[in-house]
Amino acid sequence: MHSIIRLVISLAIACVGGLAVALLALPAGAGTNTWTAIGPYGANNSYGAPFAVDPSSPSTIYATVNGTTLMKTTDSGGHWGVLATVPANFTSLVIDPASPATIYALGGAAGGGATSIYKSVDAGVTWGRVLRASYASYIESLAIAPSRSSTLYAIQDGILRSIDGGSSWTKINTAFGAWKLAIDPTNPDVVYVGTTGPDSKILKLTPGTEQWQQLPISFPAEAYVESLALDPVTPSIVYATYAVLAPNDALVEAGMFKSVDGGDTWMVAQRWIEGQSPPTDPVLDASALAIDPSAPWRIFATTNSGVYMSTDAAASWVLIKSGLTFPSWGIYVDPTGSILRTASYTGLFEYRVTSATAEVQTAVEYGLWTTQEYVVSYFVTSSPGEIAALDRGALNTASGVLWLRTGATFNVWSGPESGALPACRFFYAKQGLQDIVDFGEIDHFYTPYAAECSAVKANADWQYEGVAFYLQVPDINGNCPIGTTILYRLYYNGSGGPAHRLTTSLVTFNQYLAAGWVFEGDGRTFAFACVPSSSIASTP
Repeated sequence: MHSIIRLVISLAIACVGGLAVALLALPAGAGTNTWTAIGPYGANNSYGAPFAVDPSSPSTIYATVNGTTLMKTTDSGGHWGVLATVPANFTSLVIDPASPATIYALGGAAGGGATSIYKSVDAGVTWGRVLRASYASYIESLAIAPSRSSTLYAIQDGILRSIDGGSSWTKINTAFGAWKLAIDPTNPDVVYVGTTGPDSKILKLTPGTEQWQQLPISFPAEAYVESLALDPVTPSIVYATYAVLAPNDALVEAGMFKSVDGGDTWMVAQRWIEGQSPPTDPVLDASALAIDPSAPWRIFATTNSGVYMSTDAAASWVLIKSGLTFPSWGIYVDPTGSILRTASYTGLFEYRVTSATAEVQTAVEYGLWTTQEYVVSYFVTSSPGEIAALDRGALNTASGVLWLRTGATFNVWSGPESGALPACRFFYAKQGLQDIVDFGEIDHFYTPYAAECSAVKANADWQYEGVAFYLQVPDINGNCPIGTTILYRLYYNGSGGPAHRLTTSLVTFNQYLAAGWVFEGDGRTFAFACVPSSSIASTP
């Protein structure tokens, strides 16, 4: 995904592939970040050590050991103490964000699923049952509405809701097999539910009603929804992971869908299929997701291989497993985004995360020059590694095909600062292309629009290369915010194939229009996107 530029020249491709592997192999702060065991020691849980972190005091952690022993630390695992012997085999802990002394737990018989919900109002010292399953099915999930903590939702042969802290429960009209759920952090009446196969789907509870809306997402046959997560800053951004298992429980497909409009439309963020070559996406069979509330473009996912981290809103992932006993279950990231915790068979592990701050970067434009000394393609990158490689001529060829700076630059964001969106980057090359290229035979295409990115991903002529950088989009009137500059996108479809160019120069824009190029942007202002001001305009 982090290839530099794919010219169909063997030497260049070899250079690109090597760099791509090196980039993906490095987690943030490589050599310093590692997982550290923090206890409780002596754990031997079949499904990890169910744990919960006090939202008002991240150094306070509750964890169950071997099912019925509840332990607590107030110094991030430095010291643990036995808090209580609980009345059932606890499989999940949930803390009230408004009243951290109130804790809920799912529990049942040893070796089985949860059949009851328990509640403690004294920080875990004593427990009482607030719900016993009334049917043969287990209670699969429990969640508290962050904006109104007296409201809880549970999955048990449908969806159950309590608006009085678990004292009473009502069943919401359901006619589907619910499996996972997520609650809008700003609205307790907006709930997303994922189902299990053979016809998995995601549904959304319509506020003010008891009706569920089926969202337009198409999972593979026999898939089941593994996890759901909502962006804590922009709840209309929704992530859903899925998995497909063979009859012998072997994983045959896994991936992630993403919506940026509350589920109205979806795009494939990741997809791994057994036996695909090359395996371009990670095996993201994520049982849990956590989104950094201080930098929501940074996402963490627990899998059977360890914990994956994305720093570009799920466009690409890096596996961080140094020091971790895996598989892992459950994931927590603290409010500052600096501490990550997960659980395994042997207890809890902690990871100190490198700070993630979106920066304004300079995107540099290059032109591909042929031996006839004219530009046949344009390419833009803000990656220091790609810029360095291009500047030293690593992708030039002996026959005289050269990537050279045009002199134009424009600013971009490194993350979703001020609502900036990830710009997908695609590469096109004419079939059978040799060393000598001509106009339209190779092209790069950029878009921050999720629907357009998804559509181009589905086009076999284009190869998705990952997120290039972040761009803002114009407002409903086609205008860019104060402090930003209009970025224009131009398109030309010649006999050789497609050609695109990005520019902040109105002069260049008009010259290209006069030469027969077509603008792609708002019909009133011609704006395609918005970038931080102080750019060097393109040269004609």
